[in-house]
Amino acid sequence: MSPLNRRSLLITIAIFATIIAAWGVELLLSLPAHWSFAHSQPGHVLGWLGLAVILLTYVYPWKKRHAPSGTWPKKWFMAHMLCGSLGPMLILIHSGWHLHAGVAVLALLAMGGAAISGIIGKTIHSVALRTLSSQQRTLTEQGLSQEQIGQVLDDAASQESMFRMWQIIHAPLAAIFTVLTILHIMGAIFFTGF
Repeated sequence: MSPLNRRSLLITIAIFATIIAAWGVELLLSLPAHWSFAHSQPGHVLGWLGLAVILLTYVYPWKKRHAPSGTWPKKWFMAHMLCGSLGPMLILIHSGWHLHAGVAVLALLAMGGAAISGIIGKTIHSVALRTLSSQQRTLTEQGLSQEQIGQVLDDAASQESMFRMWQIIHAPLAAIFTVLTILHIMGAIFFTGF
């Protein structure tokens, strides 16, 4: 699939997901004030569905660590980004704007932080790749050998402090979200049953 087709597909999916999320929010806002969507059966189903989608995001780091040397699981990265956007939207709708449970609110904040840091990380990564590509073209035009170009680009990539800072933030936020989500689920089952 060409980059243009892939980008068009992602934009189309994002548009449809936004429309569906807007309808969901409209539905939640039209419910009676005393009814809590998060504690309803559809709310629980949406919560479990959102959790399943978010759990799919953990496949990418696992595949990346266990991939043969020199390979990158690009399709899993795309799934990671899609699930990392769709899952939090489902969880947000699941919450039904019911924000009085401390652990659930902290889990929601950690999830939001992980999602936002993921978007920022993808942006930083894209900018870094464009910069490296531009540098590669410039070095090629200057007549450097492929070995010299590789060394210069490796040095430039290793000094990318913004990307390293992002990695220090994104993974711990995801871990905190995971722990808080487990606590939230245990508390919900303990206090309200399964």
